[in-house]
Amino acid sequence: MWMCYVTEIEVTDLKSGVQNLHQLFSNLEFDASHEAVYGAVRPSSYSPEFCTELAKKYEKGAEICDLYLKNQICLYGFVSLLKAVKLDGYLIRIKDYLPSVLYEKEENSEDDTSNNEVIDTDIDGMVEDGSNVNINKFSSISASTYIRLPTPLARKHAILNIENKDNKCFAWSVMAAVFPATGNPTKPESYPPYDTLLNFEGIDFPMKLKDIKKFETLNNISVNVYGLESNFVTNKRQYEIVGPLHVETCKKSKNKKPSKGYLCDGCLQFFVSEEKLNNHQKSDCSHIYTKLPTTQPKINKLGEIGPENILKFINLQKMLPVPFVIYADFESLLKPIDCTEPFSGNSYFVKIAEHQAYSFAFYLKCSYDDSLSKLIKYEGKDAPKVFIQKLDDLVHELYNNHLKHIKPMSPLTKEEIEKHESATECYLCGKPFNPFNHKVRDHHHLTSKYLGPAHNSCNINYKLSNTVPVFFHNMSNYDCHLFVKELSTTGEQVSVIAQTKEKYITISKKILVEESKKGPHKYITLRFVDSFRFLTKSLDILSTTLDSEQCREIRKYFPDTKHFELVRHKGVFPYSYMDGFDRLKEKTPPPKENFYNNLTNKHISDEDYARAIDVWNTFDCKSMSDYAMLYLISDVLLLADVFENFRKVCHKEYNLDPCHYITAPALSWDAMLRYTKIELELLTDVDMVHFLKKGVRGGVAQCSKREAVANNRYLPNYDPQQPESYIMYLDATNLYGAAMCQYLPYGNFKWVTDAENFNCFSVEDDADKGYVLEVDLEYPAHLHSAHNDMPFCPESMVPPGSKYPKLIPNLNNKTKYIIHYRNLKQCLKYGLVLKMIHRILEFSQSPWLKKYIDLNTSLRNKAKNEFERDLFKLLNNAIFGKTLENVEKRKDIRLCTRWETKTNSLGARALISKPEFKSCSVFNENLVAVHLGKTKIVYDKPLYVGFTILDLSKTVIYDFYYGYIKKKYGEAANLLYTDTDSLIMEIYTSNFYEDMKRNIEHFDTSNYPTDNIHGIPKTPSILGKMKDEFSSTPIKRFYGTGAKAYCIEANKIIQKAKGISKHVTKTQLQMSDYDLCDNIKMVLENENQEMVEADVNFLDPIAPYEAEDSDNVSTDGSFIFSVSTENLSDMEDSEVLDTDSAEVENKIFKMDNVNNVRFLSYESRYSVCISQHYYVIDNTTLCPSCFFETVSGVPSYVPTTHITEHSSGKVSDLSAHICMCCNKNLYIYCLSTYCIVCNNINLQQ
Repeated sequence: MWMCYVTEIEVTDLKSGVQNLHQLFSNLEFDASHEAVYGAVRPSSYSPEFCTELAKKYEKGAEICDLYLKNQICLYGFVSLLKAVKLDGYLIRIKDYLPSVLYEKEENSEDDTSNNEVIDTDIDGMVEDGSNVNINKFSSISASTYIRLPTPLARKHAILNIENKDNKCFAWSVMAAVFPATGNPTKPESYPPYDTLLNFEGIDFPMKLKDIKKFETLNNISVNVYGLESNFVTNKRQYEIVGPLHVETCKKSKNKKPSKGYLCDGCLQFFVSEEKLNNHQKSDCSHIYTKLPTTQPKINKLGEIGPENILKFINLQKMLPVPFVIYADFESLLKPIDCTEPFSGNSYFVKIAEHQAYSFAFYLKCSYDDSLSKLIKYEGKDAPKVFIQKLDDLVHELYNNHLKHIKPMSPLTKEEIEKHESATECYLCGKPFNPFNHKVRDHHHLTSKYLGPAHNSCNINYKLSNTVPVFFHNMSNYDCHLFVKELSTTGEQVSVIAQTKEKYITISKKILVEESKKGPHKYITLRFVDSFRFLTKSLDILSTTLDSEQCREIRKYFPDTKHFELVRHKGVFPYSYMDGFDRLKEKTPPPKENFYNNLTNKHISDEDYARAIDVWNTFDCKSMSDYAMLYLISDVLLLADVFENFRKVCHKEYNLDPCHYITAPALSWDAMLRYTKIELELLTDVDMVHFLKKGVRGGVAQCSKREAVANNRYLPNYDPQQPESYIMYLDATNLYGAAMCQYLPYGNFKWVTDAENFNCFSVEDDADKGYVLEVDLEYPAHLHSAHNDMPFCPESMVPPGSKYPKLIPNLNNKTKYIIHYRNLKQCLKYGLVLKMIHRILEFSQSPWLKKYIDLNTSLRNKAKNEFERDLFKLLNNAIFGKTLENVEKRKDIRLCTRWETKTNSLGARALISKPEFKSCSVFNENLVAVHLGKTKIVYDKPLYVGFTILDLSKTVIYDFYYGYIKKKYGEAANLLYTDTDSLIMEIYTSNFYEDMKRNIEHFDTSNYPTDNIHGIPKTPSILGKMKDEFSSTPIKRFYGTGAKAYCIEANKIIQKAKGISKHVTKTQLQMSDYDLCDNIKMVLENENQEMVEADVNFLDPIAPYEAEDSDNVSTDGSFIFSVSTENLSDMEDSEVLDTDSAEVENKIFKMDNVNNVRFLSYESRYSVCISQHYYVIDNTTLCPSCFFETVSGVPSYVPTTHITEHSSGKVSDLSAHICMCCNKNLYIYCLSTYCIVCNNINLQQ
């Protein structure tokens, strides 16, 4: 049975949107006999009766659209009627043109008809194909008669497979599970008739997955449905996709010896007792198949035998430099897109231009023979297509001319022979030779050079990579969207590691380079990698860190000194000006004003423009095409120089090549494992995994006080008559680095049985054994005032008015709080009371990571240039990120280049047919991105390391604040703001800098000038010590408006506003903006940003429209502020507003200049809204029928449930006149239950 969409939708404004919805509803056809067209929306199957019902439903939708288009109902009536007939899911097609509070579709709303749910919830998929409405062809998974089990499963004798000849296999399987067989258990006749003992009322056969819940309710039987994913692909459909398997009996046998175990049917983990199973199922089960490493012996790829759960360095092949690397870049035109302002008073985005790549350049770098390095460039409208073609050609050339031919080892010199014969250790792994892993000669397969004595297994694994990495800077956010559609032209396998369906960490394409009739075919993989994931700064900044000697590739192509100096740093380019191919033909450079950057809202400097003119003239550019190509080539060569220097440093210090990796954390992790030689034990107990997961809490970010003004002798406006005070911004030097140098877990995990008698104070910080506890803590009331600035034991919780959890320090008692024993000692020291210990996890610990952190710190101190100093800091920070890698958040995104399955590669049809299919994005007819849900989680990361680092880092900050600051200054010290590793404090003291000098052991003054006016000695940089971020310069003023939103005035002004582009924060925000927000809730809503958005099919610069400009609408381009509750209660409670008088307008505008408030008069043209006026208040369109008597002096609106009541002007439901957030009778929207303050906040979040 099939569903078929035959209509396309194109929306430019509200009217056209409704017109197209009308067309959609009029033309939708539901026919159970027709096969569906190929497309992008999840399919479903429908019965003829249901098709008839849907047809009537969509006829009603067309009538509603027609009423609105004829002005017979208002916008509110249109939306409400569609909701009444349950067609409001289609409003997402015109969502951008509706007031936000007029249409808010509930995420978890349920429809009586499950098939209709499919339609509503999958409209998102329609949008992903560029606004065409279509669906996917779908091979349904249906039950059938007896199917023979796959041989590997049959051999286990663990599944009872009933040999029935009808389609009632589900019924027979249930009978076999709950009733003993009287004969052969695989025969139906061995069981009583199922219909005499089981209730299948209203259930049809073959059994559908959606009917299982009904069966469970009717029979009080719990049923688990499992799936089988085959390791190979055949033409038999039941092995090709995941389908329901009827698991009736599972023998509890994990090994050959009989033993009793208890299986969790949610995650398929075994437990040794029923009590452990019950505890696990109450709180820790993830309800998804979970795989953990075991302690069983396993041979790794180095030939070593050891437990499977031991993690250590074994990637010897990543020590060998990748022979060929490509550095690439595109240049694009910004073709304007006609856009129409939508009908909306809210902030919103529209597409204003499309990026069209017109040129590319890439540089092939050979690591062993520089004569093979070369630059390739191209300009043309088909640049992305030619780019992929040239890469394919280059890969074949490299394979046929170089990679295919393994050169024999050159004869060894006398000295090399002597060294080889006398060697007792492998030069690769450093371990001694033994009879089971003998010594061999290793050589480079492309140069024939002898490399050293190696184990036989090490030599086998130390081999050339069959991957050619292609590096773009910022590929994930930009470049990949320019060429990804061209990857599928040859039908070869394309794979991704993705964050979303549109944002990729890496893309890989397997290229067939040699076919073989006897053995496997030969492939070379093109792997597209984002260099920004290694070096997280702009190419402009990175290039400035290189000295002249490090710019080898640039100098090779520009040997002339003047030419070299002009291109060794990133140039300037008029991106926004290049809006068509005609621009490339211009014979003169654009004037300075055309270099204006719309993304940053900045003009280039006179110096930069003079340099651009100098480049044009020096290189004798004849047109903008010449200038653009020169700019492109210099960018590519700069990227090559930056990354080749990165490779050089990494190979020298860590003997690893970054080109084998896709991110800096992965590189740093292997470097750490290799350098420390640590063997980390992975957890084999699923409860330990979930136990530690619940304890992972990031850094605290909060604003404790809104404003502070300093008054001290170092400020020009010092008033000696007032108390002397200082504002200090202190930051812990490499806080996580300090925590990583502490004692950390590494193995021997076990639960402590005698938890009641545990005394955390008896365990030293540097003991060989460490502990993590689950405890109940009491926060005594007498501590609340003293700890109000920064309470201990922050918790992740959803704050009032928010939908998302945040880490919030609070003074509540703690229940089942997961905490490291050192943090627990700190809490108890400062007064918290331990009430109960629930569980204790014990482990072995040592400072095993300190060696690697100290190495990078030492290398950074010895670095001769800024590039290396930044690099070693990056690698230390990256290691922490790797310890907290969350395997549960990994996305399963598949790129399909074909519809049908071929060999071992599943096609789009098979993937879409999987039960775990979630959605897909269609790039073109040959490339589809399919998003699959998780069917398995593999916990193969040492999460316990990241947990411990996070907890120990908090002890550093709390010890400094409570153990030094509060102990010394008491109530004279107030916390203004904190963010993970920093404290901004207001301290009343005669001279804080003198206090620093006398207590220098707490501070890192390495950034202080040697001759600072305070006479404070300069100390070396010390991990974990507090550093003055303003380097002895006094701070004048602080304004804080929330987490990661504050302003500081000193000799310079620092402004932070999370969620707002940095250039907007710098150029448009003023200190007065933060001042205005003091003591009220601020909602940041930038309205003047232009940005690049990654769309499925192309890249768009997008820009927001502002609300309609009038005397009553705020024209502030930076913020929209909500008003305080005090301002809303200024009017007298008994005052009633006349809705037809000008007094309404005046009263509304007295509310502290509320933004976006309009009063408009319209001619009567509605049948539902019967008045001659309507109001637009805070972006909400309302008719006067919604007005009623004021509450707290402000006109309020009550949600109504029926159109008829609305049209008569009656309000029948007064129960929702209290705000859901603050519980005050304030200002309630039609269709909403939030007051004005909370609703603004809610909308922004």
